Amino acid sequence: MTRTGLVRLLLLLFILALPFALWSLTSDDPAQPASGDEPYPSGNIHMERRAAVVQRIDSRSGVMGTLFVVEIAAEDEATAIAAGHAAWKKIRELEDTLSTWIPGSLLSRVNRKAARRPVTVDAVTFDLLVRSRGYHTLSDGAFDPTVGPLQRVWRPLAKMKRMPTDDEVEAALSLVGFEHVSLDRKAGTVAFDKAGVSLDLGGIAKGYAADLAARAALEAGAFACRINAGGDLVARGAPPWSPEGFKVEIRDPLRSPSDTVAGWSFSVLDRGVATSGNYERFTMVGDEKFSHILDPRTGRPVEDTVLQVTVIAPSGTEADALATALTVLGPEAGLKLAEQLPDVEALFLSKSGDGLETRRTSGFPGEGR
Repeated sequence: MTRTGLVRLLLLLFILALPFALWSLTSDDPAQPASGDEPYPSGNIHMERRAAVVQRIDSRSGVMGTLFVVEIAAEDEATAIAAGHAAWKKIRELEDTLSTWIPGSLLSRVNRKAARRPVTVDAVTFDLLVRSRGYHTLSDGAFDPTVGPLQRVWRPLAKMKRMPTDDEVEAALSLVGFEHVSLDRKAGTVAFDKAGVSLDLGGIAKGYAADLAARAALEAGAFACRINAGGDLVARGAPPWSPEGFKVEIRDPLRSPSDTVAGWSFSVLDRGVATSGNYERFTMVGDEKFSHILDPRTGRPVEDTVLQVTVIAPSGTEADALATALTVLGPEAGLKLAEQLPDVEALFLSKSGDGLETRRTSGFPGEGR
Protein backbone atom coordinates (compact mmCIF):
# COMPACT_ATOMS: atom_id res chain seq x y z
CA MET A 1 0.00 0.00 0.00
CA THR A 2 1.31 3.42 -0.93
CA ARG A 3 1.88 6.12 1.70
CA THR A 4 -1.04 8.10 0.26
CA GLY A 5 -3.29 5.07 0.48
CA LEU A 6 -2.25 4.44 4.10
CA VAL A 7 -3.01 8.04 5.05
CA ARG A 8 -6.45 7.80 3.42
CA LEU A 9 -7.17 4.54 5.26
CA LEU A 10 -6.19 6.00 8.63
CA LEU A 11 -8.29 9.09 7.96
CA LEU A 12 -11.27 6.93 7.05
CA LEU A 13 -10.92 4.86 10.27
CA PHE A 14 -10.70 8.07 12.32
CA ILE A 15 -13.90 9.45 10.74
CA LEU A 16 -15.74 6.16 11.33
CA ALA A 17 -14.60 5.96 14.95
CA LEU A 18 -15.34 9.59 15.88
CA PRO A 19 -19.16 9.26 16.28
CA PHE A 20 -18.72 6.25 18.59
CA ALA A 21 -16.16 8.11 20.69
CA LEU A 22 -18.46 11.11 21.08
CA TRP A 23 -21.44 8.86 21.91
CA SER A 24 -19.49 7.02 24.59
CA LEU A 25 -18.53 10.29 26.27
CA THR A 26 -22.09 11.64 26.43
CA SER A 27 -24.19 8.55 27.20
CA ASP A 28 -23.59 5.36 29.13
CA ASP A 29 -20.56 4.97 31.35
CA PRO A 30 -17.81 3.50 29.13
CA ALA A 31 -15.97 1.96 32.04
CA GLN A 32 -18.41 0.17 34.34
CA PRO A 33 -16.88 -1.83 37.21
CA ALA A 34 -16.54 -5.58 36.99
CA SER A 35 -19.64 -7.73 37.45
CA GLY A 36 -20.65 -7.86 41.10
CA ASP A 37 -18.87 -4.62 41.94
CA GLU A 38 -21.79 -2.36 41.01
CA PRO A 39 -23.64 -1.41 44.21
CA TYR A 40 -27.03 -0.84 42.58
CA PRO A 41 -28.72 -1.62 39.26
CA SER A 42 -27.26 0.49 36.49
CA GLY A 43 -28.70 3.99 36.61
CA ASN A 44 -29.11 6.88 34.22
CA ILE A 45 -25.54 8.00 33.54
CA HIS A 46 -24.61 11.11 31.58
CA MET A 47 -21.10 12.35 30.93
CA GLU A 48 -19.85 15.28 28.90
CA ARG A 49 -17.04 17.80 28.70
CA ARG A 50 -17.86 21.20 30.15
CA ALA A 51 -15.45 24.10 30.61
CA ALA A 52 -12.47 21.85 29.82
CA VAL A 53 -13.43 19.25 32.46
CA VAL A 54 -15.63 16.16 32.59
CA GLN A 55 -19.05 16.31 34.22
CA ARG A 56 -20.51 12.94 35.21
CA ILE A 57 -24.07 12.60 36.52
CA ASP A 58 -25.33 9.23 37.76
CA SER A 59 -28.90 8.90 39.13
CA ARG A 60 -30.29 5.74 40.73
CA SER A 61 -33.60 5.10 42.46
CA GLY A 62 -34.37 2.83 45.39
CA VAL A 63 -31.23 3.82 47.28
CA MET A 64 -31.95 4.27 51.00
CA GLY A 65 -35.58 4.38 49.92
CA THR A 66 -35.15 7.38 47.64
CA LEU A 67 -33.48 8.73 44.47
CA PHE A 68 -29.74 9.43 44.72
CA VAL A 69 -27.94 11.60 42.16
CA VAL A 70 -24.14 11.73 42.17
CA GLU A 71 -22.64 14.60 40.16
CA ILE A 72 -18.88 14.71 39.67
CA ALA A 73 -16.56 17.34 38.16
CA ALA A 74 -13.09 16.01 37.36
CA GLU A 75 -10.18 16.77 35.08
CA ASP A 76 -10.63 13.67 32.92
CA GLU A 77 -13.01 10.84 32.20
CA ALA A 78 -11.15 8.16 34.15
CA THR A 79 -11.03 10.29 37.29
CA ALA A 80 -14.72 11.14 37.00
CA ILE A 81 -15.59 7.44 36.78
CA ALA A 82 -13.34 6.52 39.71
CA ALA A 83 -14.78 9.31 41.86
CA GLY A 84 -18.33 8.28 41.04
CA HIS A 85 -17.63 4.66 41.94
CA ALA A 86 -16.00 5.72 45.23
CA ALA A 87 -19.11 7.71 46.14
CA TRP A 88 -21.47 4.82 45.33
CA LYS A 89 -19.32 2.39 47.26
CA LYS A 90 -19.57 4.57 50.36
CA ILE A 91 -23.34 4.95 49.95
CA ARG A 92 -23.72 1.17 49.64
CA GLU A 93 -21.65 0.59 52.79
CA LEU A 94 -23.79 3.00 54.79
CA GLU A 95 -27.06 1.58 53.50
CA ASP A 96 -25.94 -1.94 54.40
CA THR A 97 -25.02 -0.68 57.87
CA LEU A 98 -27.78 1.80 58.77
CA SER A 99 -30.93 0.62 57.01
CA THR A 100 -33.61 -0.85 59.28
CA TRP A 101 -35.21 -2.35 56.16
CA ILE A 102 -32.27 -4.74 55.75
CA PRO A 103 -32.58 -7.50 58.38
CA GLY A 104 -28.85 -8.21 58.35
CA SER A 105 -27.74 -4.59 58.73
CA LEU A 106 -25.75 -3.52 61.76
CA LEU A 107 -28.54 -1.22 62.95
CA SER A 108 -31.10 -4.02 62.66
CA ARG A 109 -28.82 -6.20 64.78
CA VAL A 110 -28.54 -3.42 67.36
CA ASN A 111 -32.32 -3.15 67.53
CA ARG A 112 -32.68 -6.90 68.06
CA LYS A 113 -29.97 -7.37 70.68
CA ALA A 114 -29.09 -4.12 72.46
CA ALA A 115 -31.77 -4.55 75.13
CA ARG A 116 -30.15 -7.87 76.17
CA ARG A 117 -26.49 -6.89 76.00
CA PRO A 118 -24.29 -4.09 74.60
CA VAL A 119 -23.69 -4.41 70.86
CA THR A 120 -20.37 -3.41 69.31
CA VAL A 121 -20.68 -1.07 66.34
CA ASP A 122 -18.19 0.37 63.88
CA ALA A 123 -16.71 3.85 64.33
CA VAL A 124 -18.91 5.39 61.61
CA THR A 125 -22.15 4.17 63.19
CA PHE A 126 -21.01 5.22 66.65
CA ASP A 127 -20.15 8.68 65.32
CA LEU A 128 -23.60 9.07 63.76
CA LEU A 129 -25.30 7.98 67.01
CA VAL A 130 -23.28 10.52 68.99
CA ARG A 131 -24.29 13.23 66.52
CA SER A 132 -27.92 12.09 66.73
CA ARG A 133 -27.84 12.39 70.50
CA GLY A 134 -26.49 15.93 70.11
CA TYR A 135 -29.31 17.00 67.79
CA HIS A 136 -31.83 15.34 70.12
CA THR A 137 -30.55 17.49 72.99
CA LEU A 138 -30.28 20.63 70.85
CA SER A 139 -33.90 20.36 69.68
CA ASP A 140 -35.36 19.42 73.09
CA GLY A 141 -36.40 16.05 71.71
CA ALA A 142 -37.95 17.24 68.42
CA PHE A 143 -35.31 15.17 66.62
CA ASP A 144 -35.29 11.67 68.09
CA PRO A 145 -33.84 8.57 66.41
CA THR A 146 -35.57 6.34 68.99
CA VAL A 147 -38.88 7.03 67.26
CA GLY A 148 -38.94 3.45 65.90
CA PRO A 149 -41.66 2.16 68.31
CA LEU A 150 -43.97 4.99 67.23
CA GLN A 151 -43.33 4.26 63.57
CA ARG A 152 -44.43 0.67 64.12
CA VAL A 153 -47.71 1.97 65.53
CA TRP A 154 -48.39 4.56 62.82
CA ARG A 155 -46.86 2.93 59.74
CA PRO A 156 -49.75 0.43 59.23
CA LEU A 157 -52.14 3.40 59.03
CA ALA A 158 -51.70 3.63 55.26
CA LYS A 159 -52.87 0.03 54.83
CA MET A 160 -55.30 -0.33 57.73
CA LYS A 161 -56.95 3.08 57.36
CA ARG A 162 -57.59 3.27 61.09
CA MET A 163 -56.31 5.39 63.92
CA PRO A 164 -54.06 3.81 66.56
CA THR A 165 -55.64 3.70 69.98
CA ASP A 166 -54.48 5.96 72.77
CA ASP A 167 -53.15 2.90 74.60
CA GLU A 168 -51.08 1.86 71.58
CA VAL A 169 -49.59 5.33 71.25
CA GLU A 170 -48.82 5.64 74.96
CA ALA A 171 -47.19 2.19 75.07
CA ALA A 172 -44.94 3.13 72.13
CA LEU A 173 -44.20 6.56 73.59
CA SER A 174 -42.89 4.96 76.78
CA LEU A 175 -40.10 3.45 74.67
CA VAL A 176 -39.12 6.70 72.97
CA GLY A 177 -36.34 8.98 74.19
CA PHE A 178 -32.56 8.96 73.91
CA GLU A 179 -32.32 8.40 77.65
CA HIS A 180 -33.08 4.75 76.84
CA VAL A 181 -29.83 4.49 74.81
CA SER A 182 -26.36 4.11 76.32
CA LEU A 183 -23.29 4.84 74.20
CA ASP A 184 -19.98 3.55 75.54
CA ARG A 185 -17.28 5.36 73.59
CA LYS A 186 -14.37 3.36 75.05
CA ALA A 187 -15.97 0.00 74.25
CA GLY A 188 -17.67 1.23 71.07
CA THR A 189 -21.00 -0.30 72.11
CA VAL A 190 -24.69 0.57 72.11
CA ALA A 191 -27.17 -0.67 74.72
CA PHE A 192 -30.89 -0.14 75.47
CA ASP A 193 -32.33 -0.04 78.97
CA LYS A 194 -35.52 -1.92 78.12
CA ALA A 195 -36.95 -4.30 75.53
CA GLY A 196 -38.83 -2.67 72.66
CA VAL A 197 -36.54 0.34 72.27
CA SER A 198 -35.29 0.72 68.70
CA LEU A 199 -33.36 3.17 66.58
CA ASP A 200 -34.32 4.59 63.20
CA LEU A 201 -31.84 7.00 61.64
CA GLY A 202 -34.02 7.94 58.66
CA GLY A 203 -34.03 11.58 59.73
CA ILE A 204 -30.27 11.95 59.47
CA ALA A 205 -28.77 9.01 57.55
CA LYS A 206 -29.25 10.38 54.01
CA GLY A 207 -27.50 13.63 54.84
CA TYR A 208 -24.71 11.68 56.54
CA ALA A 209 -24.38 9.40 53.51
CA ALA A 210 -24.17 12.42 51.21
CA ASP A 211 -21.40 13.90 53.37
CA LEU A 212 -19.31 10.73 53.32
CA ALA A 213 -19.96 10.05 49.64
CA ALA A 214 -18.82 13.57 48.74
CA ARG A 215 -15.67 13.08 50.79
CA ALA A 216 -14.99 9.77 49.04
CA ALA A 217 -15.43 11.39 45.61
CA LEU A 218 -12.99 14.18 46.42
CA GLU A 219 -10.45 11.73 47.81
CA ALA A 220 -10.74 9.77 44.56
CA GLY A 221 -9.72 12.82 42.52
CA ALA A 222 -12.84 14.91 41.88
CA PHE A 223 -12.35 18.62 42.49
CA ALA A 224 -16.09 19.28 42.89
CA CYS A 225 -19.18 17.16 43.48
CA ARG A 226 -22.82 17.31 44.43
CA ILE A 227 -24.59 14.38 46.11
CA ASN A 228 -28.38 14.63 46.16
CA ALA A 229 -30.13 12.10 48.39
CA GLY A 230 -33.81 12.60 47.65
CA GLY A 231 -33.64 16.34 48.22
CA ASP A 232 -30.97 16.24 50.91
CA LEU A 233 -27.83 17.38 49.16
CA VAL A 234 -24.18 18.13 49.80
CA ALA A 235 -22.13 20.36 47.48
CA ARG A 236 -18.34 20.40 47.76
CA GLY A 237 -16.13 22.54 45.59
CA ALA A 238 -17.18 24.68 42.64
CA PRO A 239 -17.34 23.35 39.07
CA PRO A 240 -15.75 25.59 36.40
CA TRP A 241 -19.13 26.20 34.76
CA SER A 242 -20.47 27.62 38.05
CA PRO A 243 -17.64 29.25 40.06
CA GLU A 244 -20.04 30.46 42.77
CA GLY A 245 -21.03 26.87 43.55
CA PHE A 246 -23.81 24.45 42.67
CA LYS A 247 -27.22 25.97 42.01
CA VAL A 248 -30.15 25.04 44.26
CA GLU A 249 -33.82 25.77 43.61
CA ILE A 250 -36.65 25.41 46.14
CA ARG A 251 -39.42 23.09 44.99
CA ASP A 252 -42.99 24.38 45.07
CA PRO A 253 -44.86 21.91 47.33
CA LEU A 254 -48.24 22.88 45.84
CA ARG A 255 -47.29 21.97 42.27
CA SER A 256 -45.50 19.24 40.33
CA PRO A 257 -41.99 18.02 41.32
CA SER A 258 -40.44 20.03 38.48
CA ASP A 259 -41.94 23.34 39.60
CA THR A 260 -39.91 25.67 41.79
CA VAL A 261 -40.82 28.65 43.94
CA ALA A 262 -40.08 31.88 42.08
CA GLY A 263 -37.23 33.86 43.60
CA TRP A 264 -35.91 31.10 45.83
CA SER A 265 -32.81 29.99 43.96
CA PHE A 266 -29.22 30.30 45.12
CA SER A 267 -25.79 28.71 44.85
CA VAL A 268 -24.10 26.69 47.57
CA LEU A 269 -20.41 26.09 48.06
CA ASP A 270 -19.19 23.53 50.60
CA ARG A 271 -22.62 23.33 52.23
CA GLY A 272 -25.43 20.92 52.94
CA VAL A 273 -29.09 21.59 52.07
CA ALA A 274 -32.01 19.46 53.27
CA THR A 275 -35.76 19.66 52.80
CA SER A 276 -38.44 18.06 54.94
CA GLY A 277 -42.11 18.19 54.02
CA ASN A 278 -45.61 16.79 54.38
CA TYR A 279 -46.74 17.27 50.80
CA GLU A 280 -45.71 13.86 49.36
CA ARG A 281 -45.82 11.25 52.11
CA PHE A 282 -49.05 11.31 54.07
CA THR A 283 -52.13 9.20 54.76
CA MET A 284 -55.76 10.17 54.46
CA VAL A 285 -58.20 8.75 57.01
CA GLY A 286 -61.60 10.00 55.97
CA ASP A 287 -61.16 13.71 55.33
CA GLU A 288 -58.20 14.02 57.68
CA LYS A 289 -54.60 14.13 56.47
CA PHE A 290 -51.80 12.61 58.57
CA SER A 291 -48.14 13.38 57.97
CA HIS A 292 -45.46 10.67 57.88
CA ILE A 293 -43.39 12.86 60.22
CA LEU A 294 -44.01 12.01 63.86
CA ASP A 295 -43.60 14.28 66.85
CA PRO A 296 -41.60 12.13 69.28
CA ARG A 297 -42.74 14.35 72.18
CA THR A 298 -46.46 13.68 71.67
CA GLY A 299 -46.34 10.35 69.87
CA ARG A 300 -48.52 11.64 67.04
CA PRO A 301 -48.02 12.99 63.49
CA VAL A 302 -47.02 16.63 63.27
CA GLU A 303 -49.81 19.07 62.58
CA ASP A 304 -50.45 19.76 58.90
CA THR A 305 -49.59 23.45 59.06
CA VAL A 306 -46.11 23.55 57.50
CA LEU A 307 -45.77 22.17 53.98
CA GLN A 308 -42.00 22.28 53.71
CA VAL A 309 -38.87 23.26 55.61
CA THR A 310 -35.50 23.81 53.91
CA VAL A 311 -32.30 24.11 55.93
CA ILE A 312 -28.84 25.23 54.80
CA ALA A 313 -25.98 24.15 57.07
CA PRO A 314 -22.25 23.43 56.95
CA SER A 315 -22.90 19.69 56.42
CA GLY A 316 -25.57 17.43 54.99
CA THR A 317 -25.79 15.65 58.33
CA GLU A 318 -26.65 18.84 60.19
CA ALA A 319 -29.05 20.05 57.50
CA ASP A 320 -30.90 16.72 57.42
CA ALA A 321 -31.32 16.45 61.20
CA LEU A 322 -32.35 20.09 61.58
CA ALA A 323 -34.88 19.93 58.73
CA THR A 324 -36.63 17.11 60.59
CA ALA A 325 -36.39 18.88 63.95
CA LEU A 326 -37.65 22.24 62.64
CA THR A 327 -40.61 20.58 60.94
CA VAL A 328 -41.61 19.11 64.30
CA LEU A 329 -40.98 22.38 66.17
CA GLY A 330 -42.97 24.53 63.73
CA PRO A 331 -42.20 28.07 62.48
CA GLU A 332 -42.04 29.94 65.78
CA ALA A 333 -39.75 27.66 67.76
CA GLY A 334 -38.00 26.38 64.63
CA LEU A 335 -36.90 29.79 63.37
CA LYS A 336 -35.85 30.79 66.86
CA LEU A 337 -33.59 27.75 67.11
CA ALA A 338 -32.14 28.21 63.61
CA GLU A 339 -31.29 31.86 64.28
CA GLN A 340 -29.27 30.79 67.31
CA LEU A 341 -27.15 28.28 65.39
CA PRO A 342 -23.95 29.42 63.65
CA ASP A 343 -23.96 29.27 59.85
CA VAL A 344 -27.48 27.77 59.68
CA GLU A 345 -30.40 29.20 57.70
CA ALA A 346 -33.98 27.95 57.36
CA LEU A 347 -37.03 28.58 55.18
CA PHE A 348 -40.59 27.58 56.14
CA LEU A 349 -43.31 27.24 53.48
CA SER A 350 -46.93 27.10 54.63
CA LYS A 351 -50.17 27.14 52.67
CA SER A 352 -51.96 30.47 52.71
CA GLY A 353 -55.19 30.70 50.74
CA ASP A 354 -54.34 29.70 47.18
CA GLY A 355 -50.63 30.35 47.59
CA LEU A 356 -47.64 30.01 49.87
CA GLU A 357 -46.64 31.87 52.99
CA THR A 358 -42.88 32.04 53.51
CA ARG A 359 -40.95 32.63 56.71
CA ARG A 360 -37.18 32.50 56.90
CA THR A 361 -34.15 33.23 59.00
CA SER A 362 -32.47 36.58 58.45
CA GLY A 363 -29.67 35.18 56.29
CA PHE A 364 -31.55 32.73 54.08
CA PRO A 365 -30.55 33.47 50.44
CA GLY A 366 -33.01 34.34 47.69
CA GLU A 367 -35.52 37.10 47.17
CA GLY A 368 -38.80 35.19 47.42
CA ARG A 369 -41.75 36.48 45.50
